[in-house]
Formats: sequence, C-alpha cells, structure tokens
Amino acid sequence: MHLYDRLDAWPAALRNALIGVTGGLLIGMTLGFPFLRWSDLTYDLSIFGVVGLNLGLWWVIGAVVASPKTRSGLDDATVRHRGLMAGAWLREAKSTRMSEIDATFSLVAWSERIGRALEEHLAASVGPIHIRQVDDTQLTAHALIHDKEQTEWVEATLTHDAADFVCLRTVPIAASTIEIDPDWPAARRALLARAEALDADGFDVLFVQVNAEIDRLAAADATSRSSSPYLTPAGARALGFWAEGPGVPPGGPDAAWLLVEEDAWHERIEVQCGLRVLGLCRAAGQADAPWQLWRLRRGA
Repeated sequence: MHLYDRLDAWPAALRNALIGVTGGLLIGMTLGFPFLRWSDLTYDLSIFGVVGLNLGLWWVIGAVVASPKTRSGLDDATVRHRGLMAGAWLREAKSTRMSEIDATFSLVAWSERIGRALEEHLAASVGPIHIRQVDDTQLTAHALIHDKEQTEWVEATLTHDAADFVCLRTVPIAASTIEIDPDWPAARRALLARAEALDADGFDVLFVQVNAEIDRLAAADATSRSSSPYLTPAGARALGFWAEGPGVPPGGPDAAWLLVEEDAWHERIEVQCGLRVLGLCRAAGQADAPWQLWRLRRGA
C-alpha cells in the first residue's frame, strides 16, 4: 500500500495537519537554523532530531491506518467520497473480493456479460475471464480468446453496462492464472456445514460426474452442451471454447480444492482435476439448488 493511499484514507483535516507540520518543520530548518548561534554538534543533533520526528510521525500514522480496525471502518460511501485511491487500497486490503464492497456484485453474472460483449465485439470465441479491477464507472478484465487457430489473452476495459469498450488490447499473460485461496479450508468447512445434500465424499462424486459430462460433451454440438443439467449457459460456452479451439484440458482422478466463495447471488467453488480447473456454482441460500459448471480453465 503506497504512502499517499494511506493518507487518502484519513479525514482531510488530519491529512492536512500532518502535511502542514512536516512542511513547517522543513521550512523552519531551512530558514531558521542559519541564524542560530549553536555549535556544530548542536546543529547536527537538532537536524537529526527534526528528521527523526518527521519519520516517526509518518510511521505511526501509516501503522495506524494500515490496521484492520481502520480498514474495516471505511464504508462504501466513504470510499466513493474519498476517490479511487482509497477505493483501490480498500480492495487490496480485502483481497479484491468485490462482494464485500458491493453487495450486488456477482462474478458469475459479470463474467457472462463480459464474455457476450467480447464475442460480439471481436467475433471470436471467448474463454476464461478474470475480472481484475472494478471502480465506480468501469471495470478491467483479462480474457482468453480464440480466433482462426490463434489463442491469446486480451485486456478489456468496459463501462459498467458492458455497452462500450474503453480500451481493448492484447497482453502477454502466463498460460495459467490459477490462484489458491489460503482461506479455502475454513470456507469449505462452512460450506459442508450448510450443504445438507452433500458431504465431502458427495462433492468428490459430483466432480467425477462433471468431468465425465465434460468428456462426453467435448465432441458434441452446442445444442447438446446447452441442454446438459451439469452446465450453465456460460459453462456450455466455456466447454465449446476449449473443444473447438485449444483443446479441452485433460482431467484427473483427484480433486484439489482451490477456492470457496459466496456472494449475494451464488456460492462458488473451484477444484483442479489433472490440468482441468472446474468452476462450479449454485444459487445462494438454496440448499437444494444443483451445482453446475460455469467456468472451465486450464491449470498448471
């Protein structure tokens, strides 16, 4: 977190006072010290003392602002009022989980909306989408696209209604962007506690069934994929992207959990089976809702 980001999170009066004290001490040192009849040792000790006071003051302020208590005290209205710097810092402090900032945010819905907009704009097949940054007016996402035997990553900046592309460019990104959420064990325990229909073994069976469905539908047409009970519309398009483009990543017998998250709309889990990363979702708050594939990615 950059120093000015910390300052931007504080009230204007305190921020201005801190800058004023620092500037006043520096100006006083520059203009006043030459007129003081002090010994060289006194001069040196005074300069070190003033500089140390400034560094200590800034360090204390930075440490207090960086504390979890201060971060959690910033509400959405405060962030919007303070500007994008505090907003970007707050997202960093909360591990970019947009559902904690905006209760209406749905990663599943946004990814599908961006995918449709890119398909219409580029006339290409769109694969995995990774939303990287969201602010008050626009969002930025990375997407893997396939067009005429060529597969590449693009960075797209769109307005919130996905109606207008602010920027669209090719970017060099590693083949795998898979990340493991360090909090997934605790999140999975909470999931298993509320998932009455499935225990840990039940999820293992589900992963086997989804992988078998992917293998079965890899060579099928779009109509067959869209009618599968294991795939959402976005999942059917994701499978079509891999099947008709780079090739479906191979699965494996074991499932490694990567992520468990929930927002106002969906519960989401990600597991890796071989080189195949399954993104499954179900409607939040509905214990009997089925788990379906909404995203398919290639793992490391």
